[in-house]
Amino acid sequence: MVLAAVSTIREGFTSLPHHDGEPTYAAIVARRTNLRANLTTIPDDQSGHLGMLFHGLEPAAFKLLAGFPYIVPAQPAPTAPGINGRSAAQVALDNAIRSEQERVYKHFTNAGAAAKQEIIESFDAIYLKELWDPTTGYSAHSALQIIDHLLTRYGNITPTQSIENDVFFHQKIDLSQPFATHTARWEECRDFSNDNNAGYTNEQMCNNAYNLLSRTGHFRRECQAWTARPIIEKTWANFKTHFNNAYRDLRTFQAETSQQGYHGANAAIEGEDEIEQIFHETVANLAAESSASAQLQVSQAQAISSLTQQMTALTQSITTMARNQGLPAPALPAAAILPAANAGGGRGNGGRGDRGGRGRGGRGGRDNYQRVVRTERWYHNDNYCHSHGYDVDPRHTSLTCRFRKPGHIETATKSNPQGGCQDHAALVA
Repeated sequence: MVLAAVSTIREGFTSLPHHDGEPTYAAIVARRTNLRANLTTIPDDQSGHLGMLFHGLEPAAFKLLAGFPYIVPAQPAPTAPGINGRSAAQVALDNAIRSEQERVYKHFTNAGAAAKQEIIESFDAIYLKELWDPTTGYSAHSALQIIDHLLTRYGNITPTQSIENDVFFHQKIDLSQPFATHTARWEECRDFSNDNNAGYTNEQMCNNAYNLLSRTGHFRRECQAWTARPIIEKTWANFKTHFNNAYRDLRTFQAETSQQGYHGANAAIEGEDEIEQIFHETVANLAAESSASAQLQVSQAQAISSLTQQMTALTQSITTMARNQGLPAPALPAAAILPAANAGGGRGNGGRGDRGGRGRGGRGGRDNYQRVVRTERWYHNDNYCHSHGYDVDPRHTSLTCRFRKPGHIETATKSNPQGGCQDHAALVA
């Protein structure tokens, strides 16, 4: 590797405009982020693709990202060992080793000097005056120390912003987005927390991200494999590699099955959500419309019983398809609350509320009918079904609906429902 001068290194940098006036948190972070990107372009035998990023990160943060600590090159001795009693070959080898050590050391210090100049020239000198020495200038401070000074003096972070940052970290994972989108968000939150002197540790980063991935229900095997790994291997770098592969495979599988239509494995994926949605809403609506008439109650109970049997048979069929495709078997839909045959009532399973889990229903009598009324969206998309309305599963549209009502129109959309079902329209308005 050819030794590059400081000026040569900076020629390869992409610089942001000089910030005029008092530094702000946004301005400081923007230039720190840009500096880090520039540092990764400087080759380094030790860090590989991370380049000289060590000059832009705290040692602990670098270790968290790289999975290993950075060893700062030591300044070599001024001269090679004496030649007394040593062969010419040994002297030549010693000189070669020292020359390489000197090259590595100068390369490291030149990269640090280039980083420091980049930050110093990004802000007005008055805001760095506390660090300036009339004799040595800024030589006693690294680029990272200058950035820390600016953040301490001018990058004010409020308690509210700290709370918002934590909430941002724990946002639900959107599987339609690339895995890198989520890791970038988590690392951005980590950096913000570090700036507030409350940074996430390696263990916290891995555990928090693990919990978010686990809640999707799509990474059971990968979560089990991660849990079984030795503690020494549970680094943030390993975490990203471990789950990135599984995440990529899942998105590839979903894309392929989507192109093939609703058959085979795709039916197993779609069936659980669609059957459960129709099951809860149809059965609950029947129950809500019952009257005190005993004859009507018996008629409705028979209809509900028949519907329950049909839904169970459909779900069992989907379970078989899933097993044949090597997929986890979908859970049976939770039974809705049925109208009681007498005033005594019985214990039953409650329906899904916010889709966070299934709950136990209470004891109810003849008048305790419950209707599934959504107070918030289940699915955040623009899908619409002529038979089932708005806020439907991502794979459920008028065209792909598998449980169509009489008069179903395949071309109906959210913007043009063509007189179709208006269920949950208020939730997506």
